[in-house]
Amino acid sequence: MQQFSDENFGERKREQDMADTLQMEIYAYKKHKSAIFKKFIKTVKTTDGCDFRSQGPGKLKELEDWLKTKYRNWPAAGLSISSSSSVTVVEKLRHREKAIYACPYRGLFAFREEDAEFFFGREAFTNKLVAAVRKKPLVAVIGRSGSGKSSVVFAGLIPQLGQEGGYLIADFSPKNRPFYRLAEALISLLEPQMSKTERMVETQTLAEALQQGKLTLQKVVEGILQENPSAQRLLLVVDQFEELYTLCQVSEERQHFLDQLLEMVGAAHQKRMPNFTLVITLRDDFLGQALSYRPFVDALQHSDLKLGPMNRQELQAAIEKPADKLKVKVEECVTERILDAFIEEPGNLGLRIK
Repeated sequence: MQQFSDENFGERKREQDMADTLQMEIYAYKKHKSAIFKKFIKTVKTTDGCDFRSQGPGKLKELEDWLKTKYRNWPAAGLSISSSSSVTVVEKLRHREKAIYACPYRGLFAFREEDAEFFFGREAFTNKLVAAVRKKPLVAVIGRSGSGKSSVVFAGLIPQLGQEGGYLIADFSPKNRPFYRLAEALISLLEPQMSKTERMVETQTLAEALQQGKLTLQKVVEGILQENPSAQRLLLVVDQFEELYTLCQVSEERQHFLDQLLEMVGAAHQKRMPNFTLVITLRDDFLGQALSYRPFVDALQHSDLKLGPMNRQELQAAIEKPADKLKVKVEECVTERILDAFIEEPGNLGLRIK
């Protein structure tokens, strides 16, 4: 590996700038498959014994540790750092005059956990959601399509719980194989060190056991908490819950899946499993399907939070504050024109700020 010394990179401020740039490029790769980052982040092995501080901003291991604290699902996202790729990182960043920052607005995409620093306008709802999660075994976030349900959970709720500590968090969307998707989310907590191949095999095995009734969700959750004694609670997030009705075509599988979730919620409500909370996001136009199953109706009583459109002040914060984070000033007249144009139809505002 080519040698670089600290003085090659200037003061600590320069090193921090490079770290910030790397963070933004990871963000760009994960969200947009950016060619910038794709070029030098490839399949990775461990970085044992590679001293990166003598060659730039921090040891590789320290860099990976930083990434793990920044991104909850690292390295499961398929990104990591190797000694060979780091040379390219250093070579690329050391010739830059300044970082190239990603756009803080998400367009038509939902905000995720790594976007939390740019997520504004939903602070009041996020506080209500956090309070509900602390007290209830089931919390359903219900709202119109595009209202920002996923954003408020992943960029609002989860980062705040992460700061508090004590939470294990697993999330998934049902797609057309709800049991497999559930097993896939739980396996990462049960066996975080497995290889990709081992994970696929074990996911399939767990999915079949859950679907066939050979294993209950409660037993799996108990096992996860036993393996993580420092965790006070397991939070299971089912995003886009309506997929259970749109993509899962087998009604028996759908009902059995619901029963497994409701059994866990019931156990938590009766204090047999007090350290579990289920959070779902559901489009309001699928509430009728949800209410067609009486056990689900009973569970939803007093357990839902309705997410409405932002008011003018919230929209203004969502427009101006992300720019402020990047030290960019949005002229007041520009903000006012945007608000006047879209206040009646905030879903048309292409910042995904609802």
